[in-house]
Parts: sequence; structure tokens; C-alpha cells
Amino acid sequence: MIGPGIHTNLGRSEWPPGLSASGAKDLLKAPAYYRYRQDNRTASTPDMETGTVVHALTLGTPQCWRTIDGGRGVTERREAARAEGLIPITLDALAEAAKMAAAILNHPEARELLDYCALREVAVIAQDPDTGVMMRGQLDALGERCGLDVKTVKEGAIRDFARQAVTYGYDVQAAVYQDMLTWLGKPIDFLAMVLVEKTPPYLVAVRLLDDQFVDLGRRKMRRAIDLYLKHSESGDWPGYEPYAYVSAPRWAQEV
Repeated sequence: MIGPGIHTNLGRSEWPPGLSASGAKDLLKAPAYYRYRQDNRTASTPDMETGTVVHALTLGTPQCWRTIDGGRGVTERREAARAEGLIPITLDALAEAAKMAAAILNHPEARELLDYCALREVAVIAQDPDTGVMMRGQLDALGERCGLDVKTVKEGAIRDFARQAVTYGYDVQAAVYQDMLTWLGKPIDFLAMVLVEKTPPYLVAVRLLDDQFVDLGRRKMRRAIDLYLKHSESGDWPGYEPYAYVSAPRWAQEV
């Protein structure tokens, strides 16, 4: 079994049992949701698959797609590609993904970070020193003092991205990776998120969550680890909490 460390060329099937950054986010939604996602493979959406292709084109990792357009036997050809672990993608969708990747590579700040973070698709596995829970995850790229994650987004403006970061748990992701690398004796100063919008003109932005935001994610991470231990031991994975009043969030009260 693969132990704690920083690994390249490591398939997800080789990861040891434990809690990932995405699993932590699922647990915080509901333990039942986490259990379902662990037991059932979630089908990829077209957006997710395009994002994967954008990652490969940006990072220079091996080709993960096969171009398949319409015509006789298109369904069979798409299924054959998936059976080989490849993403079936149309020429138009591939061209769109290429434009997003080119936008990132032509962005000075993003390009500088990509050049600095030379390791690609890095699996990070580390044991939480407080609980013994094995944590694991994969960074798009890693350098000596920073990590990098490429994200295709709807909006890259600061205000819009701040909401996305909370909704999609990017604060938890940043905390998990920063803490895992610290536990391994390879601390980083920050996790840079390179954003590219999904629609023309494919604007690019580099975003770093501030210390307060990462600390929020760290508290959520601790809560997720506690939930993981509690429900792993009990075997009970409950859904949402009982009925409750809901207050408007502070940002919604800004008029």
C-alpha cells in the first residue's frame, strides 16, 4: 500500500483508504451524501469532461481524449473511447478547450506559476497527527513553496469567485493541501487557483485565498475529520439535519 508522501504518476486506484479534500466537502454537506459518493461512481458531465481536457492541455499531461463527431456508430465509438479511459469530445468542444488552455498559457501570472510549479498531477498523502486519519488528494502542479490548481469557472471576478469558493469548498481544499504538505515537512506558502472563464473571451485570473479564508477552511476540515471518524466507527451515515429556520446570509442583505 502506498504510504504518506508526495507522489507522481500515481493512479487514484492506488491511493490508500482515507479522507480526500473532495470527500471532506461531501461530508460537510451530509454524511449520507459522502457515503453515496464513495459507493457510487458519479457520471461526468460535459462541463467536467471539458475541464479535464483543459487541464491536460494546460499542464502538458498525456492526452486523455479522443475526438468523436457525429456519423454512423457515434454512440458505439463514444462508448469504446470511455472503455479505454478516454473522454469522447467533439472537434468544436476540443477547440473551445484549446482556447481556454491557450488563454491560461498566455496569461503572464498564470504562466509564471505554471513554470515554477514543475511537478504535475501530484498525489499528496499524509496522516493527520491529531487523529491518525489518512488524508489524500491530488494537486494539478506543485513547486517548492506553492501549489497550483486550475479551475474552469463561470465567473472569475473577485466578488463572484469568493461566493464560488464557499459554495464549492475551495477554502477546505486549500486548508487540506496546505496542512498535508506541512505534515510531510514540505510546507507551501499558498495554493494558487488559476481560473479561466468558460465563455469568450476566456478571461484568466489568479486567486489566492487569504489567511482568514484558509483558517475558515481549516475549521471545516477539522469538522469533516471528526464526522469521518464518528460515522466510520458507528456505520451510520445520516442525511440532513431536522427542520430549522434559515436566515439570509450577510452578502444577500447587501442592497
